[in-house]
Amino acid sequence: MDKWKDIRSTYLYLLLEMQGLTRAPTCSMCTSMMEVKCTDCYGANFFCKSCCLEAHRRSPYHRTFRWTGQHFAPVTLHELGFILYLGHHGTPCPLTYEVRVYMVSVYVLLLRHICRLLRKNAREIESI
Repeated sequence: MDKWKDIRSTYLYLLLEMQGLTRAPTCSMCTSMMEVKCTDCYGANFFCKSCCLEAHRRSPYHRTFRWTGQHFAPVTLHELGFILYLGHHGTPCPLTYEVRVYMVSVYVLLLRHICRLLRKNAREIESI
C-alpha cells in the first residue's frame, strides 16, 4: 500500500490527462493545434481535423471526441467530414470524376429527351 501512495498522484494525473486537455495541445502528426482525440487509436491520439481524417481512412469505426474549449465532446467521423471510399486503399477512385461527369451528362440528355417526348405527346393528345 505504501508503494501505491507513492505513485498514486502520477496515475491520477495520467487518468485526468486522458480525460482532459494534454500538456501540449498540438496534433500528433503535424504542428497544428489539436482539435480531435481518438480513444481507439494507440499511442499518439490527438489530431487536427485533416490529420484525423487521414489517419482514419482505414479505420472508420473509431470513436472520436472534439475539444470544445472546456472538455471533449463525442463527435462522429462523418461530422468531421469523413467519406468512406471503398477500394483504392481508402482513396477516391481516380476515374470517379470522369464517371460522374459522364453520368450527369447522360442523365441531363435523358431528361431532355423525356421532356421532348412528353411535350410531343401532349400536343398530339390536345389535337385529338
